[in-house]
Amino acid sequence: MSIRSTLVDRLFLPKSFDETTSSKPYDFIMPNGYGRNTYSNRETVTVVHRKRDELGDDIGMFEWLASEGFDPGKPNRSLAMMCDTECARTIPIIIGQWEVMYALWLENPIRYRRQIASFITIWPLKKNYLATRGFLLEAKRVADVRGLKTPLVIAHPKHIQRCFFLAEKIFGQARTTRCAFEERWYDPESIQWQTRGERFWLFYELCLARPYDLLHGWL
Repeated sequence: MSIRSTLVDRLFLPKSFDETTSSKPYDFIMPNGYGRNTYSNRETVTVVHRKRDELGDDIGMFEWLASEGFDPGKPNRSLAMMCDTECARTIPIIIGQWEVMYALWLENPIRYRRQIASFITIWPLKKNYLATRGFLLEAKRVADVRGLKTPLVIAHPKHIQRCFFLAEKIFGQARTTRCAFEERWYDPESIQWQTRGERFWLFYELCLARPYDLLHGWL
């Protein structure tokens, strides 16, 4: 393992990420979004939340986003493909961040509609932008209602480490799936500066996000 990989997998985390495993069973898939190419974080609250509340329907909202030219970005399309692969194996429930769920709908709208009962989208809240931990807390609330206990965390290869340990603390247990790193995992057009390239992300992750979560006792 390179020095960079060691830092990403271990720095400020409660234990080595290498010790995690995806071989144990899980109740549902939980994809964490990574950037987007349309709508700022503020607009996800003022525009996306308001419109979803007005329409009252996920597919109707997806169709509206498509009509508006919403672009979830390459990373979220890749995460949707990973969810699609897992679904082909087990056909479980997905509780996912809205950018990834939209990308999943784009891949196969007919299949999405057919399995709509198994696809649960976490939309932006009325007043707060949902960062990583905020999304996980919302997913936990939804999972509890359905009696779901153990998520399979799916996330960007350099985001998955923090996602896993946050999820493990929130849910009490979590599983992960790994994926090979490719250039498609970053998008220079992303609204979120930290997701536009590896240097941006490593600075954000190691110097801002992890220390912040650690100081608050979330990791």
